Amino acid sequence: MRLRHALLCALVLLLPALPAHAHGFIVRALPEDRAELERAPARLRYWFSESLEPAFSTLTLRRQDGSVVAEGGVDPDNPLQMNLSVPADLQDGVYLVDLRPAFASDGHVVPETRVFFLGQAADAAVGGGGGYAIEPLEALWRALLYGSCLLLLGTHMLYGAVLLPAWGSRAQRAGGLPARVMSRLGNIALAALAVAFVANLLAMLQQSMVFFASDAGSVLFEGLWQVVRIGSRFGDVWTARFLLLLLCTALVVLAVRWRRHHPEQVRPLWAANLWVVALLLGTFSINSHAAGSLRHPWLALLVDWLHTLAAAAWSGALVALALLLPVALRPLAASQRGAATQAVLRHFTWLALRALAVLTASGLFSALNWLQRPSDLTGTDWGLALLAKLALVTLSLLAAAGQRKEFRPSRWPALPVLAGLRLEATLLSLTLVPLALLAAAAVPQPEFGPAPAAPSATQRVAENRVDISLAPGGPGINSLDLRIPGATQVQVQVVAPHRDWRSAWLEAVALDEGLYTLSTDFIDDEGHWQTLVDFQVGTGATKRAAFAWEIEREAAPGASLPTGIQHGLATLLLALAILWSMHSPLRCALRWLNWQPTTLATAIGATLAFGLIVGLGVALVARNDAAWRETLWPLPTIVNPELADAASLARGRSLYDEHCVWEGAALEEIVTRLPRLRDEQLFAMTQEGWRALPPCTGDISESGRWHLVNHIRSLQRGR
Repeated sequence: MRLRHALLCALVLLLPALPAHAHGFIVRALPEDRAELERAPARLRYWFSESLEPAFSTLTLRRQDGSVVAEGGVDPDNPLQMNLSVPADLQDGVYLVDLRPAFASDGHVVPETRVFFLGQAADAAVGGGGGYAIEPLEALWRALLYGSCLLLLGTHMLYGAVLLPAWGSRAQRAGGLPARVMSRLGNIALAALAVAFVANLLAMLQQSMVFFASDAGSVLFEGLWQVVRIGSRFGDVWTARFLLLLLCTALVVLAVRWRRHHPEQVRPLWAANLWVVALLLGTFSINSHAAGSLRHPWLALLVDWLHTLAAAAWSGALVALALLLPVALRPLAASQRGAATQAVLRHFTWLALRALAVLTASGLFSALNWLQRPSDLTGTDWGLALLAKLALVTLSLLAAAGQRKEFRPSRWPALPVLAGLRLEATLLSLTLVPLALLAAAAVPQPEFGPAPAAPSATQRVAENRVDISLAPGGPGINSLDLRIPGATQVQVQVVAPHRDWRSAWLEAVALDEGLYTLSTDFIDDEGHWQTLVDFQVGTGATKRAAFAWEIEREAAPGASLPTGIQHGLATLLLALAILWSMHSPLRCALRWLNWQPTTLATAIGATLAFGLIVGLGVALVARNDAAWRETLWPLPTIVNPELADAASLARGRSLYDEHCVWEGAALEEIVTRLPRLRDEQLFAMTQEGWRALPPCTGDISESGRWHLVNHIRSLQRGR
């Protein structure tokens, strides 16, 4: 008997009935894999579906012979992006890009090698290396950690939702159950906690080995695990999980030790620990593939947590029951055992059916977040592992159906109760294999469609050449890369002519000789935008280059996917499953309510009034916000059509010297106010004058006055 119990405990530890964890993927790349380029790009850029760990993500550019050309990493302003500055003197040839992104959501490191060709035809024999390999140690600690935590929550659910209603008695002051039952529950919980602590330590060891590509000895003796614990999201979640495990242990130990001296505190301690364990399971969702969902990630995280709780309420409670029943039934007579077993199975079936309803609906919701086409289910490792998991769970349910016929043998030849429970636990434990594959395999990658090429342009200002690229070229965070040989300082201003708005002047960061970059989120909508570039050369003179862009929404990296009718139906099904699982508490609440007509009318009226007030408040806030924005910065009545490039500034200065007599304190005040003045205001000043400044008279066309505006605005920069 003890040997069977030991084997069953070992199986319990391999019972991770949780949704699969998986890593992110590249959603946009510049240049694309195997691209043929006529000239070297200023930078390599890769956008990912999930945030990266900057300290552990690397990007390396090398030649075909293996020599390293340059190295890069995660963009400091955008954790979804990796960049690498390309040397200006890059020769024609084949270049390999080694990416080693470490995803913050689950800690997976997915190496990949891409290739581009500079000035020559493609060689099909290079590139395409890398990929994610299953880590046996990761599969082990996930199995141990998930299984032990599921058993921990299942033990608490079994106590509160099954054993107390079935066997509870006020005569048993210490927890409402016989001492042997409470002792067994405490031992199961403590054993699960011990395994969880060991598994959590293994998790940190394995993750540190992956991040540093090192062995266990170096991780332990060189303190590398401390770097991971302090400097990564995985470490933050790991620390929170460790603290929750400590709190759980303290509550369980108190519940076990206080059975004799403080019996009235045992039940509250078990109830409090139920919520702590629920939070503990929430740490798995934070490090799950739900964190990288491309559809409503916060909802995906919540659903993943519900899925985990439902899995624990069914599978964890089932295994705890299989471990508990032999001890609980041993002192009873044969006639009493049947009644006791029937009572506990009736309440467990009530719990399991509701958990299975939520488990099924939440699992369907999560699967639809990643399944785009039938081939994703049958043609990917992730899909095949999911099918294998479903098959094993189905077999477990069939075994449960046969086991529940124990007391009606005429309709179904039944297995003995304990043997049936062990069979269910065994079948569930076999899900370790597909779940390990799900944890390691990449989710099916969605198809975003071809993205527009990142806009780039070249302009010559006197003897200086200015190359600029805007990546990705859509609304959101964009990187501006400029190559200006001989430049000593570069500043950039972003302009939205349709809004008559311009940003402050931004200092570009020097990456290499003549290579400058900056990141900005000022381009927040599609349409016509401009970037003004002022740069200084060795002589100290400031020169101007200006570029106009047509921003397309499709150019932004695909960070989200549309929601279809199937996702709406899955959400509705999940809501119905939750309502059905909660119908008994809801029914009790409805019985408690006063259903008199006066009370009912008052409640309905108050609800409608509250909804009306909230709706009006939201509408009023939105209206006031729109009005405030319109008042603060209204759309212009006339738009400046002239790009403020060097030619426009030269033309404006010539007209200014010829037709405008602006000088003195009034001119200085205008220069001071330039950051707050709009182009249409300056245009009006050239026609009507301002204070002591006369209008700019003479034969000046409308286009010429806009050139005047551009020149006047440049006075702020000391031209």
